[in-house]
Amino acid sequence: LADMAIELFKPFVMKRLVDLNHAQNIKSAKRMVERARPVVWDVLEEVIAEHPVLL
Repeated sequence: LADMAIELFKPFVMKRLVDLNHAQNIKSAKRMVERARPVVWDVLEEVIAEHPVLL
């Protein structure tokens, strides 16, 4: 389930990582997401709260 959430929200998570200065650019943010760094999960929770999903 977490992998699905990461894939669904990846662009938003990467942008948020850059905005919060956890990553210098989108490329390094993408690498962080792919390596599932702990901060990624915290950012994912924020992003999910801001972007509801209609099923």
